[in-house]
Amino acid sequence: MTLLKIRFSPWASLLLALFSLHTPSLALASNPDIRVKGLFSKSAILTVNGQQRLLRQGAVSPEGVKLITANSRTAVISVNGQQQTLTLSGQIRSQYSEATRHSVTIPLNSYGQYLTHGLINGQGAELLVDTGASVVAMSELQANQLGIEYATKGIPGFVETASAKVSSYQVTLDQVDIGGLKAYNVQAVVLLGELPSKILLGMSYLRNVELNEKQGMLNLLEKR
Repeated sequence: MTLLKIRFSPWASLLLALFSLHTPSLALASNPDIRVKGLFSKSAILTVNGQQRLLRQGAVSPEGVKLITANSRTAVISVNGQQQTLTLSGQIRSQYSEATRHSVTIPLNSYGQYLTHGLINGQGAELLVDTGASVVAMSELQANQLGIEYATKGIPGFVETASAKVSSYQVTLDQVDIGGLKAYNVQAVVLLGELPSKILLGMSYLRNVELNEKQGMLNLLEKR
């Protein structure tokens, strides 16, 4: 598996992510074939005639598709002067078929980061993809919110950061699930204090998937 080159912060490089979403297509006569892959606040991931496009509000794709507005539920687009409203249907999930591997597509945000929502031990969590972190890392506040019993079941120790030595607990997460890409018995560390501000999705999870980055998109792929 080829790892991504990353930039380091005091907590390692932080790359923001979003789920790839599987939704119906909009195919209009004399218009491009448009498929909604993801809906977010003021942006959307579309495939237009088979080409994946990340459009921010007000942007126009090379095929002439303009994103008027978008949120997590709907997107309004304009094609050949006609406005259409697109919605997600069913549960949020990544694409999967017998012919293709399960995958999650993550667009790069304006801060040069990847952010995603996932499940840790069945609880929802916001995570920063971080190939510079050897394990999943979180603050004690985040661990408490997730119901992780680090103080009674974890192994106490210390973690060296760029600015200080921080007390910590080593724990094992039963499951980490990013858009259906699941890993079990994932090693993690809980740092006492308020940092990191976002849970770091480190290599103890990422080594269970294949990573591919192209044109501002990070793909997490099910291993063959």
